[in-house]
Amino acid sequence: MKITIEIDATIPDLEVVLRTPQFDDQVAQLQVALQAFDTEQPHELLSPITYLKDDTEYYFNNAEVLFFETDGRDVYAHTNDEAYLVKHRLYELEQRLQPTFMRISKSALLNVHAVYGLTRTVTGATVGFQNSPKIAFVSRRYFKDLKERLEEERNL
Repeated sequence: MKITIEIDATIPDLEVVLRTPQFDDQVAQLQVALQAFDTEQPHELLSPITYLKDDTEYYFNNAEVLFFETDGRDVYAHTNDEAYLVKHRLYELEQRLQPTFMRISKSALLNVHAVYGLTRTVTGATVGFQNSPKIAFVSRRYFKDLKERLEEERNL
């Protein structure tokens, strides 16, 4: 991918032009990300996620998170060993963390790069992670999308 930035003082507003030989999934994801970018609140999209446990705030790389899961009204980020409270709604996290994370049920987002094993069940599937006893539930509705996404990741 080639990125070019041109400064032109004659144009009144920011303009983004994508030139591509074909419209594919990568271009579609880029289009969605650009549309979601709100120039009125860039600090909201770019600010790091704060993870809370007891009375301590933690700041670490989002790649360490295996999955996000709701429990009642609270959202928790699960790492290999711990679960941290997050002060964002699941849909906000889904928008901010694309394309690494994807929805796997009504109440969970999964880090696709952290998947180690996928076990099919009657009601959906469970995802296993390397070096962690935690599992995440995938509903039937999202199973096909996850399977396709994992295939894409393997073929890259």
